[in-house]
Amino acid sequence: MLGGTRAAWLRPSPPGAAGGPVTPEAVAAEFVFESATRAALRGFVPGFADWCAADYFLADGELETVHSGYPDVLQEALILEIRRRYRAEHGESGEVLSALRHGETVMHSDMSHAAGLEQVSGAFDPAQRALLDTLSLRSSIVVPLHHEGQALGIVSFISKTRRFDEEDRARAVQLAAEVREILLRRREQAQSGESLLLLEKLYRAAPIGLGLVDTELRYRRVNEHLAAINGLPAEAHIGRSVVEVLGDLGQELAPLLRAVIDTREPISREMAGETAAQPGVRRHWQATYSPVELEGRLLGVSLVVEDITPRRRREARSQFLARAVELLDSSLDYMHTLRSVAGLAVPEIADWCSISMINERGRMYRLAVAHSDPAKHALAQELLELESLPLDAPAGAAAAMREARPLFVEDYGEQMLEASLRNPRSKQIVQELGIRCAISVPLIARGRMLGAISLVGERPGRLTHEDVQLAEELATRVSIQIDNARLFTQLSGVAHTLQAGLMPRALPSIPRVELAARYRPAGEINEVGGDFYDVYLRGPQEWLIVMGDVTGKGADAAAATALVRYTLRAAAQHPGSPSELLGELNSSMLEQQSSHCTAAIISLNVPAEGPVTGLVSLAGHPPPLLRRGDGESSSIGRTGLLLGWSPEPRHTDVPFTLQAGDTLLLYTDGLTDSAAPHTWSELHLRSMLRSAPVRDLGLLLATLEGAAVIDAEGRPRDDIALLALRMRP
Repeated sequence: MLGGTRAAWLRPSPPGAAGGPVTPEAVAAEFVFESATRAALRGFVPGFADWCAADYFLADGELETVHSGYPDVLQEALILEIRRRYRAEHGESGEVLSALRHGETVMHSDMSHAAGLEQVSGAFDPAQRALLDTLSLRSSIVVPLHHEGQALGIVSFISKTRRFDEEDRARAVQLAAEVREILLRRREQAQSGESLLLLEKLYRAAPIGLGLVDTELRYRRVNEHLAAINGLPAEAHIGRSVVEVLGDLGQELAPLLRAVIDTREPISREMAGETAAQPGVRRHWQATYSPVELEGRLLGVSLVVEDITPRRRREARSQFLARAVELLDSSLDYMHTLRSVAGLAVPEIADWCSISMINERGRMYRLAVAHSDPAKHALAQELLELESLPLDAPAGAAAAMREARPLFVEDYGEQMLEASLRNPRSKQIVQELGIRCAISVPLIARGRMLGAISLVGERPGRLTHEDVQLAEELATRVSIQIDNARLFTQLSGVAHTLQAGLMPRALPSIPRVELAARYRPAGEINEVGGDFYDVYLRGPQEWLIVMGDVTGKGADAAAATALVRYTLRAAAQHPGSPSELLGELNSSMLEQQSSHCTAAIISLNVPAEGPVTGLVSLAGHPPPLLRRGDGESSSIGRTGLLLGWSPEPRHTDVPFTLQAGDTLLLYTDGLTDSAAPHTWSELHLRSMLRSAPVRDLGLLLATLEGAAVIDAEGRPRDDIALLALRMRP
């Protein structure tokens, strides 16, 4: 009927009951709620009831009470005691709590005969019973309050002067609705407070930078993570503009924030620059700037900033290593390549990079030095020219080579620098360049010490142990490339020597005839190819001119080329036409099971006076081109089967005559097929020959070769051999 609870007017309800710290704001909000509730209840007195109470649930499930008050303090205390005893006697089966549980309004039109009240009052002493008689409680109405199926509390109305009826019941429900709205607002405020408290906790604990700037671009909120990124305490941000806090980076950031304010659209951007946290250190951030609005009003811009510098460093290391490997694989000129690699390392990996080598006399020298600052690069180059590093240096490249292991000096001292250099000017240069930390890794291949690569930083912390791993990987790649380049250089020297042995050391002098030859091997290593030419005197007036192309490359091609040349020279000691010489050569190749070969043999008869005549026989070889003195040109010869293929090749001798000013060109298919599949046709070659400078045979051959190389984009796919002769006027 009445139901007893704790009295809120005796002590304030605990604002922290829902969990979390009790803040002054929360206490103030609770008293505002109680004041509003009490004011509403007093509005019902005495017009509708003589005493009203609102019982509402706290977060812990207990009921808290706010009531309208009563003029007689003793009588008010008695009313509260009756409520308390009624709750103790009836518990959840009491009418009030039952009404709350079932959501039904309970009305007692006549309380004088209420059994519950008589039972409770029977335990009072005579003085309390006398006071109870003066109360003359006539009737009561208890209205339960619910919202979305959840109980909020109850409102009790008690009258001494009237008996409530059904109209009063309906009126009580309407009046209780006002209290219900107050309770709902309190719940919303409590939930909002909890959300704000949770948000504040997340804000402080977030592992990324969070902040808020107002429409004037001044900081209003900054968490500790963003403060650490910017290099200023959080409180030092408040009220200051982004330009004042961030300097040059703030100048870059301000237009972005203004764009967010103007468009009310978020912007995500990767930023890079320096802050007060680490002056001189370029860092990277991924940032999102979003408008903050409340009921259509723009409050400012939220800042979400993540430091991605470590990730960018890892990406830079991977990209550097990939580019370095590509460079190392692109050329066998390791000295030029290593200079390019040193340039790649700055500024993403280190402030400067040097590569030191050991020469044939065991002395160290710097092969390459690259610096991130163009103004300091000249100093680095001067150091390169001055310094031959002492092998007993306590740190750096010399120490890494001496100990045959990577060395990481995290902080150089002046004494260590003094001991590492010999030339006074070198010491001055190094001081101007600045060295605070360095990684030096030896270059070792096949157990041989080749040199060392060093990455240098101009401030402590510029290099890390991850950079040591990068330098080791780079050193492994560089060592392999140097070793391969030296091996290829040796092989190239052998190839040059062998190739020279397969060609005439010098062209002979033929009376009345000018001669020129040119040979361009395909490939960077100058591997021995199968193209060859030869010119020698066979008889008193007969000269033999030979050009051929053995299939394949390397040792097998060299052996086959030697077989062809020396077989022809031996066969030429006996009478025989060019076709007969090709027949003997074919038999020899079949007998030796050698490679296949194309060949063009010209027998040139050069008398002291009169016409010069000749015979040409072809074995799968491109026919020579004959350019007459008037510019007209044609091919001569009839192509036969290549050598080493069939026992009956059937080669044919074709006669021709040379007159004064005529030019004869022999070539291998490397000239016309260098840019395959876009090969030159005979018509195209004849057109080029018509316009070429035939008066200078050397220039003529250089012109033809250059055109072929250009068409092949600088990388002809096959060797090119050219030989030209011209009848003097």
